[in-house]
Amino acid sequence: MYSPPTSHKKQAIKQAAIYAVMVLAVVSLVFLLMLYVLGYRFNRAEGTLEQGGLVQLLSTPSGATLTIDGNRLSATTNTRTTLSSGEHRITMSREGYHTWQKTVVVERGTVLWLNYARLIPTELTVEDVAALPGVTSTIASPNRRWIAMTNEASSPVVTLFDINETTPQKTSLRLPESVYTVPENETQNEVYRLVEWDLSNRYLLLEHVFDERAEWIVVDIEDVEKSRNITEIFDVPIAGAKFSHTNGKVLYALMGGDLRKVDIGASTISAPLVRDVVEFSLFDRSTIVYTTRINEKTNSRSVGYIQDDASKPRTIRTFTDDGSIPLHISVGEYFNQTYVSIAHGNSVEILKGQLVRSDSDDSLSLKTVTTVATPEDISYLSTRTNGRFIVAQHNKSFSVYDLELEKLTTTTVRGDAPLEGELRWLDGYIVWSSLDGMLRTYEFDGANQHDIMPIIPGQNPTLTSNNRYLYAPTINEDGGYHLSRVRLILP
Repeated sequence: MYSPPTSHKKQAIKQAAIYAVMVLAVVSLVFLLMLYVLGYRFNRAEGTLEQGGLVQLLSTPSGATLTIDGNRLSATTNTRTTLSSGEHRITMSREGYHTWQKTVVVERGTVLWLNYARLIPTELTVEDVAALPGVTSTIASPNRRWIAMTNEASSPVVTLFDINETTPQKTSLRLPESVYTVPENETQNEVYRLVEWDLSNRYLLLEHVFDERAEWIVVDIEDVEKSRNITEIFDVPIAGAKFSHTNGKVLYALMGGDLRKVDIGASTISAPLVRDVVEFSLFDRSTIVYTTRINEKTNSRSVGYIQDDASKPRTIRTFTDDGSIPLHISVGEYFNQTYVSIAHGNSVEILKGQLVRSDSDDSLSLKTVTTVATPEDISYLSTRTNGRFIVAQHNKSFSVYDLELEKLTTTTVRGDAPLEGELRWLDGYIVWSSLDGMLRTYEFDGANQHDIMPIIPGQNPTLTSNNRYLYAPTINEDGGYHLSRVRLILP
């Protein structure tokens, strides 16, 4: 039977229809993918399309089984998943480890990072790796390679352990006699105390207290003969010192209430940067924040900052009181925004903005984000974890305001002994304490607490850079001092 040929017009219409369907399919697919990426999921129970949030799930070690709201996921850590908005119960478990668990709130269209879960073995065996004559101070290097110790209060010897090795390597550094003063009265209490490492991991700051005075020594661990006594060099009493963030030979020091810059390489000391300072800290490579003492004439004191190369400081807040109320300041940067936290009594005001040059005439524009109250007056204030956490310590508790979640949590440290000094952190998310001779860890919000190992109270533990071991100084039942460790990542 004869069939007439299809006209060019019909062929064009047919091709256009096919192309239209293809384009529509691609656009629909892209649209659905965009919805998926933005966290939209179909709720079968309600028959609606709802937007959730992306949750990143990481653990140390990885390979943990994930359960969310009682439902086990097919994937293990490290992974990510999209959850509906609202509250969810998340657990991570792995054989041989305690289960990590937390209730979180997922917000629509956001990313929630649960990237800090540290799984702790259910059985922790303490291994003694080195015998010690004693321990008077302990400090770990920023890169977590070295542990430095002073072992006897009156001995000018610093002991270093290289914990990068499977068997830690020990080095003893005896300070040259030219860099420390021999006490005139041998019956006086004499103490060598390690204070700080510089960021290059080469220099140690050591305080030597004797005859009711103190001297500050910078110890060069690569060449101990090049160690320098900064108190002796400048012949000025020093109340406190901190390394700069730029050079291990440059420090900031309190001298008679004046904050000054000290360059031990050039043997120079600056004019006072700020006067009547009682405490200070470094915000970045060039900015120092400070609190002043009470001015008895005006009954006022202030918190402020100064840049390293500025001609004068800038006051942020002034307070009028009798000087008995605790006053602290801390500054951090989170997602390119500067946050200034000011603690006065039991209240912390958190402000956001940019710090102009301290000696400029530009107005300071800081807006209050929130004000939070703690149960008691605040002893210490700091900003941690790349600016995310503002930490206020009060008595035996610490309160953390999380800028990411806009949430305040308060945790009380367990133990009967009094808490002396500022709490320290194992990493960006875990706080530790040594009350009653037990090393205990707490996440920033108080969750997932663990008793890890015995420890000499007041001494510092450290994690190795590969997170495999945790080291701490201990005393055995026979009274012997040791550097000990527990394994946190099982073989």
